Parts: sequence; C-alpha cells; structure tokens
Amino acid sequence: MNYSVPHRLAGRILDVKPAATKVTAYDDGVEVASHCRLHGAYGQYATVPDHMPERHRDMRSPWSRERFESWADAIGPETGTAIRRLLDSRPVVEQAFVPCSNILNLSRKYGPALVEKASTECNRQDHAISLTGMRHRILAIRDGERDGRRDTHAIPDAVRDDAGGIGRVRGADAYKRTKAGE
Repeated sequence: MNYSVPHRLAGRILDVKPAATKVTAYDDGVEVASHCRLHGAYGQYATVPDHMPERHRDMRSPWSRERFESWADAIGPETGTAIRRLLDSRPVVEQAFVPCSNILNLSRKYGPALVEKASTECNRQDHAISLTGMRHRILAIRDGERDGRRDTHAIPDAVRDDAGGIGRVRGADAYKRTKAGE
C-alpha cells in the first residue's frame, strides 16, 4: 500500500508506524502524515491533496481522464476502448496521461485511420497498449497496405539472407544430421 507524505520530504527516510486502523509517518519524531489504513487489493494509494506540490493540485490542469477519453473517441471507438484500458491499467490515473498523450499524438503524424486500425488490433489481441507497440503496429499496417498485403503479420515464404552468405549466419545445412563417415 502507498501512503502520501508532504512533497518536501521526497527522498527522505521516514519512520512509519502502522496500526490496525491507522498508518502514521514521522520525520525525526514529528508526525508528518496520518492515513486510514488501506485493506484489500495490493498497490492502493492514499493521497492527501495538501501533500502534493501546488502545480499538481491545480484542478485547472489541461489534462484529465475525460479529455483523453474524448480525444480518443474522436479518433474512433476502438481507440477510445484502448485508451480507457490504458487509463484503467494504472494505479493512479494521472500516471497514464503522458502515455495517452503520446499515443493519441500519433494520429497527427500517421492519421486517425491508422491509429484506429492499430487500436483495433491491440484490442482484438488483448495486448496492453504502449507507444512503441502502437507505432510498430501503425508502421506494419501502413507497410502492409502499401505492399497490398491484407495480413500485415504474415511471414514471408522465403527468408532473406541479409548477411549475403558471408558466413556469419549458418543455414539449415549446418544442422543436418549426417551418417558417420560421410
């Protein structure tokens, strides 16, 4: 479980005294934070807004869960679903804001249609959404459409020898079993 303390104490080692119903943090014997004890699922957070820096407490922040959901829904329903899954995957929703922004900004570079197709694949395969994963999916889809292939993940019939046969890569012949004496 995670309990907040005033931000000015970040990096300090504090004394924590858990009791049955309360968790108290002390700095050099002085009580600095007190929380009701959390029970249940591992990884919960108890945060007192006064413990956060002023800029983090500002509720007029341009980023919010609703803003990212609205932006994703404007791209398409599958993107909305993928972004909601990302927002729900973090113990503190604000931890997902930067990844959400980065993923949704891919629509500016590659277009909303490719982001929606990549989100569809991500949702269908039930993969966790990430910036790198989305970018790779988008590029695979784009390259597949350019080549006229439908299945962007198809394995080519022949494997290319990028080493040019110069001996750095052994082929299947190197592993064939031979009879003794041959």
